[in-house]
Amino acid sequence: WYHSHPIFVTQPSVTDIRNQFSHQAMWEEAETTQEGKRGPFVGAIVGPYSEDLPEENISDFRWFYVQKEGDRLRPMQLAVDVTSAETSANFASGSGVLQRGALFGEDVPDALQMLITRFKTHPARVQLSEEWRKGTSRVDKLRSSLSEHLPLGWQDKQRSAFLDGFIKMLLKSWYPEESIESSMDCNVKNTLLPALDKLKSCC
Repeated sequence: WYHSHPIFVTQPSVTDIRNQFSHQAMWEEAETTQEGKRGPFVGAIVGPYSEDLPEENISDFRWFYVQKEGDRLRPMQLAVDVTSAETSANFASGSGVLQRGALFGEDVPDALQMLITRFKTHPARVQLSEEWRKGTSRVDKLRSSLSEHLPLGWQDKQRSAFLDGFIKMLLKSWYPEESIESSMDCNVKNTLLPALDKLKSCC
């Protein structure tokens, strides 16, 4: 499971630790009633807009697991390596290996559209045209972070087509009464060229 700490560090809170341990217990109980061995139940905390993020503007992802030591619950941070393998997560080696490729299927554009629609009128929705850091808008930051989580095998053309199309789709939905140019800061408007439906032709 995962959740976000939108503007602060991704250190697990007491509530996060308890919830993670509860999920682990339910997962382990389910394993005893089914054939086969499943991997561990891990938690992730995403920090998209913490001021402590590095200059690259990449969101912070913290993966963790909870161990019980006596009466104490202790969160253990997991090291995650990213590979381009075609299978999903593999923990056989003991250290987490998050694999991108199979996790990015043809249903992703529809899922993104659903999320855009769902949060379009959310009262706490981020205003993408606002400045996040000096010289960097929130939509700039979003693009930079997303680029780090696309399949590793994609070429630059594929990455640009997806990112440009996604941002264009997002802005058209969230700012329907504004021109794309007026809804952004910095130089994002110069990168919004292909629509998301063109992604199929190159990916």
